[in-house]
Amino acid sequence: MHYLRPMVKVQYKPLAPSMERDLMDTLTYKGKIAAMKLYIEYTGARVKDAKYAIARLGREIEPGQAI
Repeated sequence: MHYLRPMVKVQYKPLAPSMERDLMDTLTYKGKIAAMKLYIEYTGARVKDAKYAIARLGREIEPGQAI
């Protein structure tokens, strides 16, 4: 049996524009894992928080942007 946890809103730390650009480039060209590691390095966030933050950034990337 699965126990559902209530949805917890994660507060994301604001990133400097250069850091966000680095994360977007890393996500686009190296993938989610590399972007999560970089996010953790920048913010000191937990892995779960980094996963949600990178997923949020991934939704901001337009299809075909990596070309």
